[in-house]
Amino acid sequence: MARRRRHASGRHPAGVGAAIGLLAGIGGVVGLFSIVAPAVAAQWPTLWLQAISGVRKLQLWAAGPPLNIRDEELNNWINQAIAYVQEHSGELVTQALSLGGSLGNGIVTLLLTLVLTFFFLKDGTRFVGFTRRIVGRRAGFHASELLTRLWLTLSGYIRTQAIVSLADAFFIGLGLVILGVPLAMPIAILTFMAGFIPMVGAVTAGALAVLVALVTNGFTTALLALGLVVLVQQLEGNLLQPLLQSRVMKLHPAIVLLAVLLGGTWAGIIGAFLAVPVAASVAVVLRYLGELVDLRTGDRTAADIEWVTDDGHTIAHQSERSGAVFRALLRRRTAEVVEELTDPESGDGLPRREAGWLRRLTLRGPENRPADETLTEEPPADERSSEDRAD
Repeated sequence: MARRRRHASGRHPAGVGAAIGLLAGIGGVVGLFSIVAPAVAAQWPTLWLQAISGVRKLQLWAAGPPLNIRDEELNNWINQAIAYVQEHSGELVTQALSLGGSLGNGIVTLLLTLVLTFFFLKDGTRFVGFTRRIVGRRAGFHASELLTRLWLTLSGYIRTQAIVSLADAFFIGLGLVILGVPLAMPIAILTFMAGFIPMVGAVTAGALAVLVALVTNGFTTALLALGLVVLVQQLEGNLLQPLLQSRVMKLHPAIVLLAVLLGGTWAGIIGAFLAVPVAASVAVVLRYLGELVDLRTGDRTAADIEWVTDDGHTIAHQSERSGAVFRALLRRRTAEVVEELTDPESGDGLPRREAGWLRRLTLRGPENRPADETLTEEPPADERSSEDRAD
């Protein structure tokens, strides 16, 4: 019956939807490469001839002032490079094999990433329930709300990175078209894809754009392309990206820049890539703990806070009620202590004026106490006892 109702309602199993989404993503990447490859193949003969001409122009330019590099010196450098390769051929072969091993590891990692992506798409909503069963019912409310917030934050980071990469690709591609550099569209697509790799991706794509401009259009165009790439990447890295990420992840732009700087210093490229998501995740956890404290102290109510799950609403009202009960018990116990301390039959009772001030302060909860009044403030000067003023 359940199967017939599922087919009758037009719904499909989660695995089918996950497979379709994963295949759509792979198809998008393949589609981008299908745009790049024909364009490069069509312009490759012309690009090769222009590259040869560009190299020859560079040789002529280097032979003139101020470098004055003669052909004999250039040939000597080439011969020295060949001799170095021959002498260190064993090390180069070892490095090549190591590179091949790294490539194999990269392929395995890519396959594992695809498999994990499939399971996250298929059973992503079940992980929260699984976590709730592990940590228990009450802690599960917190886990559900907190994990959902973390997921939304990381999703916002990926969307922001995609927008920044798209802006880089658009402006660099447009500038290359204006400069008349060939392969502008393929370079723009590669710039977009490389934008997801921090630091190295942007530098590699920019270097490729400058190199193509150098060998095809000459030194002046290459300098203009270099200025274009540096300008776009500086605006993106110091203005657009911090603003978007701070708005999506509710972090100050200075925190974003500081996180990237510290992450890159401590862990290199991987650290720079993970710095902003980690900082945003820490901020989400601290913000959530602060909201729970505010609910228990009565500084905020459940309606004042934006909750993303039903479990969050539940735990908010529970925290609000338990905080109110705790504050009521605390005020009652404090009042009892004050009464004991101000008992005239007691030999160590407080002076009348200070006792009155303390009683008024402790019997009022956060709901009625002025915002600028705290439990640690000193009694007014006119309410101090005559004995204190005499001292």
